[in-house]
Amino acid sequence: MLNDPNILTVKELVASARRLLEQNFPDIRVEGEISNLAAPPSGHIYFSLKDEQATVRCALFRNRRNPTTPQLKNGQRIVVRGRISLFEARGDFQLIAAHIEDAGEGRLREAFEALKRKLSAQGLFSQTEKQPLPLLPSRIGVITSPTGAALQDILTTLNRRMPSIEVVIYPTRVQGREAAAEIVEMVQLANQHHRCDLLIVARGGGSLEDLQPFNEESVARALFGSGIPVISGIGHETDFTIADLVADQRAPTPTAAAEQISPDREELLVVITHSRNRLLRQISHRSEQMNQRVDSLKRRLIHPQQRLTSLRHQRDHLVAKLKHGLLQHIHIGRLAHSGLKEKLSHSHPERTIEHTIILSRQLTHRLCQATSGKLQHQHTRLGILTTRLQDISPLATLKRGYSITHLASDGSLVREGSQLKPGVELTTRFTQSEVTSTVNKIIQLTDPD
Repeated sequence: MLNDPNILTVKELVASARRLLEQNFPDIRVEGEISNLAAPPSGHIYFSLKDEQATVRCALFRNRRNPTTPQLKNGQRIVVRGRISLFEARGDFQLIAAHIEDAGEGRLREAFEALKRKLSAQGLFSQTEKQPLPLLPSRIGVITSPTGAALQDILTTLNRRMPSIEVVIYPTRVQGREAAAEIVEMVQLANQHHRCDLLIVARGGGSLEDLQPFNEESVARALFGSGIPVISGIGHETDFTIADLVADQRAPTPTAAAEQISPDREELLVVITHSRNRLLRQISHRSEQMNQRVDSLKRRLIHPQQRLTSLRHQRDHLVAKLKHGLLQHIHIGRLAHSGLKEKLSHSHPERTIEHTIILSRQLTHRLCQATSGKLQHQHTRLGILTTRLQDISPLATLKRGYSITHLASDGSLVREGSQLKPGVELTTRFTQSEVTSTVNKIIQLTDPD
């Protein structure tokens, strides 16, 4: 039995159950009521979470506690987010908490996320819709509780950094059911008065339920529709509301909002002093440059009488130079005229015509001589060629007693008897006549050799 592989040890059973629970329930949310709350010195918190029909043990370890964790007490309804596990030493089924919030806050958180998705889809959080904040506002409107610490923090900060900024307070409740409507009314009133360059919407820290007026859709749309730039300073740095997302700029706290919209007076004085000194240096440098230019122009400035005298001298010099140039030009023109006249005398038309006539006669005489000699030479050559042609002409052969015989059918020359046969008609040419004959018989002659 001990070696049976189907039998598990207690440790194997509990370990397998723990793995199955952790794999199937890695991140869940459970709502219930606290009981058996224990907070030992170790910093861990142990409690049971129950409803009318069941109970589960829970553990919130020290490293998971943070400032947003609510103060727990027996009988309190909470929502626990975490994972299911098994404490192997005792075999206890337990919920290991990662985050705890009041049950009411859980519903508010869901409503917050739903509204956030809706307004984001409608473009209320778009950066392109944000208005730029004025660099140096002269009057600021503060929408907050007149008795809250947030207003005192804003006033103290503005008085310290820039006391010249005027503050207009638009009092409203910042917590409770009527708060959202009052905030909307004050935003609209500030826009109707249009006395302020900037609006601060602020309140101190609190729970999600305390901050609920700033997560209302009506407040978000009022801030989005404001023609005056809005900066939000709601709660602490970890608090984040719908109003923060819609505002033109968010500050983590009311004090930070006052700091962001007000330049520090001392820093601004340093900047102004530096700019003033730099401007004075530039003015001094520019003035010195202008003085130097004036001195230079003074040195270049000439008395009108001296200027007239100088211009007269220049005029006389130019007149003399013009006369000299004209005389020289006339002299050169005369020389050129004389040269052209001499050339024209050498190339008079009568001389040219006479020279051309003489040249024409010479050329005519030479042409006649050359033509006569060429004709004589060609005539002599023609006689020689004629004599040679007569010597080799067939007619000359015929005159010596020979004849030429052709076939009457096609006129071809008969050179040998082998070309003939009896009955063929022949044409025989003599010097001054032709004879037509018919072949009767062909006699082959023997070679005399």
